[in-house]
Amino acid sequence: MDWNQEIISENQRLRLPLLEEAGVEVFVKREDLIHPEVSGNKWRKLRYHMLEVMQHSEYEGFITKGGAYSNHILATASACCQSGFKSVAFVRGERIEPLNATLKKAEELGMKFLFLSRADYRKSIKDLKSDHKIIGKWMDVPEGGSDDLGVKGCEEILAKKDKSDFNIVCTALGTGGTAAGLLRSKKSNQELWIFPALRGMDIEKTLRPWIDERQWQKGLVTVQSDYHFGGYAKLNEDLITFIRDFEKETGIPLDPVYTAKMMFGLMDLIKKEKITRGKRILAIHTGGLQGRAGMEERLGLDFSLI
Repeated sequence: MDWNQEIISENQRLRLPLLEEAGVEVFVKREDLIHPEVSGNKWRKLRYHMLEVMQHSEYEGFITKGGAYSNHILATASACCQSGFKSVAFVRGERIEPLNATLKKAEELGMKFLFLSRADYRKSIKDLKSDHKIIGKWMDVPEGGSDDLGVKGCEEILAKKDKSDFNIVCTALGTGGTAAGLLRSKKSNQELWIFPALRGMDIEKTLRPWIDERQWQKGLVTVQSDYHFGGYAKLNEDLITFIRDFEKETGIPLDPVYTAKMMFGLMDLIKKEKITRGKRILAIHTGGLQGRAGMEERLGLDFSLI
């Protein structure tokens, strides 16, 4: 894995009757194809952390945190394994045997786990390292990878042509790093539509560490808050059916936590004629398909069934 490589993802145009009738063009930026495990925004968020560690030999490795089905934990484990670094993760909850597929794969890749109660999980990585007497210099990567270095990586999602070719850019939002990177890098007159995966988020407050008033432009940033399906990692039969139908019609698999909710919302807004004819829209596929497999494991279903 070459972290110095600049990656430009392909844009796949959607050919759907709904879009033809509405007179709008929708393209999906296939960030999910970057890597099978370090895909989408996870590669973007880890890139500059990796480059920083590679330049300083005193680092022991990487320490991060996440839930038991975290895409970020597996991505970090895979990235560290391929780049020759140690990895440690603070995981919310107790260790349950057998490990789920996410943690099992991360452990096979050499990641060490420290399982925490919900109360302890709220602590910072710095405090957790002190509690567990972890010494030496480590690269601390927050939950989801959203910090200054992670946002810097997400600024590179949009290619130069993307900034001139599209009126609207759409992204899902979890910890905020991807949306912040897009806000800092998009063309000044482009709209950014944000689809939160969590309920009741203060989006501007979430993004405030990385953006200023100029980047949060009134009228050019729209938060589509009606498509969280009840909250983080929650879904219903409508969303499951949408994921299956969308893959059948486009060949693009969606993850149920983030990208599927964004695409469901975008298609619903088009159906409701909330988008002016002639608009060209770029929807960012942030990867997360490992999380899709985790959801299938938890719920005992198959998103690919037609």
